[in-house]
Amino acid sequence: MPPGYEVIFGGRAKVMAETMQNFLTALGLSFLFMYMVLAAQFESLLHPITIMLALPLSLPFALLSLILLDD
Repeated sequence: MPPGYEVIFGGRAKVMAETMQNFLTALGLSFLFMYMVLAAQFESLLHPITIMLALPLSLPFALLSLILLDD
């Protein structure tokens, strides 16, 4: 493209970008609030981190056990 021109997304692409930005903001705030609640509950700053890191690992194994033990 010649100098002085730029590409600006509009319409659905612009709405999708705004939606993604809002989603990431909400996701970050949810992790922050979850950490704050766990820190208050366990009265520790380290235990909530270990719990939050262990949760994503438990989901695939829980699904795997449901699949293997299905009658």
